[in-house]
Amino acid sequence: MTSEHHYRIGSGSFILDHFLIQALIDLKQIAPGISCTVSLPDEGTIYSMESGELDFGVIVTLPDTTESLCKEVITTASFNVLMRKGHPMSGRETLDLTEMDQYP
Repeated sequence: MTSEHHYRIGSGSFILDHFLIQALIDLKQIAPGISCTVSLPDEGTIYSMESGELDFGVIVTLPDTTESLCKEVITTASFNVLMRKGHPMSGRETLDLTEMDQYP
C-alpha cells in the first residue's frame, strides 16, 4: 500500500534550477505517492509558510529569527562567480543572489 501526500514548497528560481528539481526527481523514485507543487515567491516564502499557504520553504537567505518556523540547514556551499572586468557587480566583497538575477 502506498501513502499519498501532497506538499506545497516555496523556493527561489536559483534553488529550483540547481538543487530542487533533481531532489524532487529522486524523491519520486523512492516515494512515488508523494507529489509536490513548487511556487516561486522567493521573498514571500517566509510569509507564505507562516500563513499556511506553503508546507516547506527551500531558500538561500535565512531570517535571523522567526518564532513560528523551524529551520534546518540541508547543505552549505561555496560559490564562485565569474564576470567580465567592469561589470556593475565586480569588485564587491559580497554579492546578493537576488540582485544577480537582474543581470542576464
